[in-house]
Amino acid sequence: MDAYHVACAILAESDYFLTTDDRLLKYKTDKVQIIDPTGFIREWEVLNNNGDE
Repeated sequence: MDAYHVACAILAESDYFLTTDDRLLKYKTDKVQIIDPTGFIREWEVLNNNGDE
């Protein structure tokens, strides 16, 4: 089932695939970034930080 979900994210041309599954988090691909929800929020905050702190 995990492979199907990742494949769907790739076919949908998603930038991110969020998961808490440690096994999936170890998988690397250049098609989609597999990241945990906390890491995604940190990355999103850095990317969208306009110096408004």
